[in-house]
Amino acid sequence: MDDFKGYLEKELELAPQTVATSIYSLKGAIRTLIERSSDLSLKQIFFIERKLKSIKPPRPATRVIPKEKILSEKEIQRLLDHLPRSVFSVCTLLKESGIRVSEALNLKWKDLKQHSNGATLEVMGKGDIFRTIRISFELLELLLHERETREVESDYIFATKSGKPLSRTNLHKTIHRYGKKILLKENVGCHTFRHSFATRLLKNGADVGSVSRYLGHASPATTLSFYCHNQLSDEQLFG
Repeated sequence: MDDFKGYLEKELELAPQTVATSIYSLKGAIRTLIERSSDLSLKQIFFIERKLKSIKPPRPATRVIPKEKILSEKEIQRLLDHLPRSVFSVCTLLKESGIRVSEALNLKWKDLKQHSNGATLEVMGKGDIFRTIRISFELLELLLHERETREVESDYIFATKSGKPLSRTNLHKTIHRYGKKILLKENVGCHTFRHSFATRLLKNGADVGSVSRYLGHASPATTLSFYCHNQLSDEQLFG
């Protein structure tokens, strides 16, 4: 159970409320199995129940992102410069767009739209809500080059040599390993790019409502969202 909680929090980097819900659900399932079992002794049931009670779900209170999980632009570039080729393009997208890692790994080539003034990605976020993300010409060229040189065709933009979508777990482990090796930081993971992206936008003066919509968050305040600009400039996104 401790390993399960650690996996949800540290590797998947799920929200405290999501972790708490998952733990409560697992506890409920285990207790149901205990009730239906006729092979367990009272001593065994007591031991299991005591263990279940010792696992405390995280409190879904205010969720402030620790400073240790936010990288400067120079630190991000250093990290990108040392990442293996297999994850470089997806990490470049995470750095440039701030989308969730799950959103990135689910992207297919049909979601990429080229325009006269650039390219966009149709991203499906939480609640199956789509939003449009702009990407730079440099990233577009990188993605197209990888597609042309790929040995096995795949519907997914980010795929393994066998054509299967990249594993979130393996991606996180790679980013964490290089973050520790190159930046000497323990808290670097997939969501580090997203946290750093959002922090940079706000630091550069982008309003909270626009940032919230661009990231696919629920609006920080419905009233506030009515008075926010709908667009973020390319300078704010890529500068």
